[in-house]
Amino acid sequence: MDWSRVKNILIILFIALNIFLFVNIINISVSDNVSKKTLNNTVKILNSNNVALDCKIPTYSKDTGTPEFEENVLSRGIILGKLMGNIQLPSLDATQDGNLIESNGKWIVFNGNGFEYGNSNPDGNININSIDDIVKNIKLMLKDTQIPLGGFKPDYPEIKKLDEGKVMVTLREQKDGIIIFDNRITVVATEKGIISMALDYRKLVDITQPRKIIPAYQILIRNFHRKSGTTITSIDFGFKETPLDNEPARFVDVPVWRIMNQEGQAEFYRADNGEQIE
Repeated sequence: MDWSRVKNILIILFIALNIFLFVNIINISVSDNVSKKTLNNTVKILNSNNVALDCKIPTYSKDTGTPEFEENVLSRGIILGKLMGNIQLPSLDATQDGNLIESNGKWIVFNGNGFEYGNSNPDGNININSIDDIVKNIKLMLKDTQIPLGGFKPDYPEIKKLDEGKVMVTLREQKDGIIIFDNRITVVATEKGIISMALDYRKLVDITQPRKIIPAYQILIRNFHRKSGTTITSIDFGFKETPLDNEPARFVDVPVWRIMNQEGQAEFYRADNGEQIE
């Protein structure tokens, strides 16, 4: 028996088996969500209506519930000391909602689940063309404030250039790949440092009552066939706060698809019923 030939045949068989298994794993992973054929047909439908896609269509279609949040979790005194330094407060209730606190060219106002901060004379050094450097400086500013910064990731577009050597960057919290759109940190920075920051944060406690969601491709077919000339640049799944239909003064968080176009404009569609959120 020619053992060398047998050995070569076995090697070829093992390679073929590995390729077969790899292809099947890929196909299974897609079929668990949305099929490749469905995605390809969606692209064809959009293209036939002069709608271009500059991103992938997400295949996520897992049953998703309603998020529950804990409100008013920010440690205002700690944040004040970190951002403003050791200052003399004008009154004991200075950190109450809407009160402006100023010192040495810096200011801060707390409001509900967040705050706004400004610094007219930063003395740092930031590479405003590097998202990594900007994020590093944001997290250094907020270090030890008890805000869980590890879950905050750069949103699209990562760096938005403004005038006069300024850039804007927004971080949003993510949990298991799901974006919490209203948990965000938005900063404006120059090469000398961060000159403004707006932060909103609620603590995600649980996600309850899983229910079926509408996949992204259905949202696209239903809503974008009449948007000729649009280029879709980003499609993301997450949670967003929206008014209740019968009680507009009250809000509820719902699963949504966010679709962004070439102009940087975002449209939000509820993933539970397909309705657009204005």
